[in-house]
Amino acid sequence: NANITLNRVSVNKDFDIFGKDVTLDELKTNGTLGAVVDNLTVKSSQDLHLGIILGLTNDFANNVDITTDMNILNGLSSDDANIYAENISLTAGYGKNIGSSDRSFIVSTSSDKAGNGLKYKAEETYIKGHVDVLNIINGNSVGNAVIEAENNIIANQLTSATGSIDISASAAANLNNVTALKDLNISASDVKLNELKAGGILNAVIDNISVKSSQDIHIGTISGHTNEFANNVDIATDMSILNGLSSDKTNISAKNISLTADQSIGNDNALNINLANKNHVNAVSNNLVHLNNTGAAVHYNKISAQDVIISSENDVKIKDIDAKTIDLTTKTSNVSITGDIKEKGIIKTKDKKIVIGDIKDSPDYSATVQLALIKRPIHLTLNSSNIIQTDAQNVVRHSKDVFINKKQQGISIEDKIQFEIGSLIKNAYYSLFNDKIIYPGLKDDYDYITELINQNYITNHHNDVIDEYNVFDVINQKK
Repeated sequence: NANITLNRVSVNKDFDIFGKDVTLDELKTNGTLGAVVDNLTVKSSQDLHLGIILGLTNDFANNVDITTDMNILNGLSSDDANIYAENISLTAGYGKNIGSSDRSFIVSTSSDKAGNGLKYKAEETYIKGHVDVLNIINGNSVGNAVIEAENNIIANQLTSATGSIDISASAAANLNNVTALKDLNISASDVKLNELKAGGILNAVIDNISVKSSQDIHIGTISGHTNEFANNVDIATDMSILNGLSSDKTNISAKNISLTADQSIGNDNALNINLANKNHVNAVSNNLVHLNNTGAAVHYNKISAQDVIISSENDVKIKDIDAKTIDLTTKTSNVSITGDIKEKGIIKTKDKKIVIGDIKDSPDYSATVQLALIKRPIHLTLNSSNIIQTDAQNVVRHSKDVFINKKQQGISIEDKIQFEIGSLIKNAYYSLFNDKIIYPGLKDDYDYITELINQNYITNHHNDVIDEYNVFDVINQKK
């Protein structure tokens, strides 16, 4: 029960020491180092294989500080911790490791006092926490870091200058200031990640995750820990949230997703989401939202962006949208949209195409309904029937067999086209030779169409001119 200071200790096999405050300067041992101490400081120029270091006065030592020019390794064959201490500092030499890929270094840090925990610095780090809460105050790896916690993990700073960081915990992970040149891989039940900087992709197997960052976040795969789908995924960044995989692979499988980006969500490649039943999605950015859903019918609580591109394998419901443009495609018939679309949009379902724009826009003869932004916000409901629910005053034109709120808005575009063409046909000559309606001296269909136009412009009931640039579309539509 006294202080011990030893210089230049060289032991062929194991070295065990008992003392209150122990300092070992230049330790060389071919076996393991074991100690029962209150405080321990070790310096060495060789590999250190640790046995068990325990507390003298209490079960946990107060402070254990180990520095070597070589590797710090697990010298035990059991699953016991190498160090039981309130504060642990481990520093391996340049290009050297803490633990190994086949045998993690195991620590147990006391979790009942604030500020206690682990500091480490190494080339690569393989550490396991044999404790209720593994608290990492500062973890610094040049290369890869693999951190495993039996239960919970708290980290105030984790860095991998050139590699990836892998973190796994059976319960919760609360991580701050995580920087990895490559990927960050997390497996835990509940994850809070504050200030992520990853040059690679974020992969997570979780039940719930909250991520905040000041940089781009490239999403690899986020999926459920307990089930196939995560419960809640909440990601926010000052930059963009992007697809870190090839364009057709799922990025997020979840029930509830909230995405917030000061720049964009997705880019040319959509962020791919796979939604569970009874889901809710929020997507807010200052520029683009580009999402593709391959799962259940999607319920967007809120979408806000300059431009919105949405595709879905299933039904789409948007409770509140605020966008300049929207391009929505679904493989089913059911779409519901409420909100403000400021300039234009296209909604394509299994059996309909809705075009949204200005009342002066040229007619789109492939559209089921063409809407103008006269009354905003807009309300639009589509299903497999021929009844479209929307504000009637926004309807510019619609197909012949379509009803707007159970009524037809004036003459359909097909009827008007047929009437106008019919009136011209009555004044045309007929040739038995080629079964075509022609004007004398005209050689082909284009000349004939041009002559029709020259004789009398064909207009629909909104006085949209049908000219040589779109008359072929009119005739094809009629056919």
